Amino acid sequence: MNSSWIVYPRRRPTAALRIFCFPYSGASPQVFSPWIHEFSEEIEIAAIQLPGYGARICETPIDDFPTLISSLCRAIVPHMELPFAFFGHSLGALVCYEVTRELRRLKQPLPIRIFAAGRQAPHIANKLTSVRDLDRDGLVEVLRQFQGTPDAVLQNPEMLDLFLPGIRAGFLLNESYVYHAEFPLACSISAFGGIDDHWVEHDDLRAWAKHTGGSFSALLLPGNHFFIHSAQSHLIRAICDDLLQKPRPQTALYREIADAR
Repeated sequence: MNSSWIVYPRRRPTAALRIFCFPYSGASPQVFSPWIHEFSEEIEIAAIQLPGYGARICETPIDDFPTLISSLCRAIVPHMELPFAFFGHSLGALVCYEVTRELRRLKQPLPIRIFAAGRQAPHIANKLTSVRDLDRDGLVEVLRQFQGTPDAVLQNPEMLDLFLPGIRAGFLLNESYVYHAEFPLACSISAFGGIDDHWVEHDDLRAWAKHTGGSFSALLLPGNHFFIHSAQSHLIRAICDDLLQKPRPQTALYREIADAR
């Protein structure tokens, strides 16, 4: 098995479901380690680890989208013995969507649901600043604007040398992505956004409805683009409710967006 692509923070042999978690650009699978304390015992977390991140930090990052998708599909297929779902944040949302479409082309099982967080729908053009021609200082400034990289990293030249190749590759994946229309997916989609996220407009989040023939919901949570951390408990609760088919509680912390279809 291509086990280096898949990291299990904690194995759950009796789990009924598995959720594959695709991190945002620059993040390692460790960002999902805290989730094991809040996820239902019925659900096992499998975090994606790309070359150039985490334990694979010394490997050359992939900045070509088709290569990444085909490699991920080969890695994930041996881990699909349980019913499964995909979660992705930012770049990770786009990647898990394209992995799903590739699995469909290969006539492989599909996730029961895609959870797309912090990313506009795939058919909407990327609005992020291009980093292709930016030097080191320019890329660091972009990271400061995103407010997702700790100052301890941004102010440490040695750490930057270690992490910047993977971060740049992630931005280049975003820039090089070209959407090709296909039939909507059969699996349901839940989209999540931050109420104060200035990078993903709410209408662009709601537009994920176009990509599923199943059920769709869009939910806003407190926080900016990295609400995945600031609203972690609320996000996990919503994911578990959807996976285990439980009604979402009525709370002011959640703000539903009407279905756009």
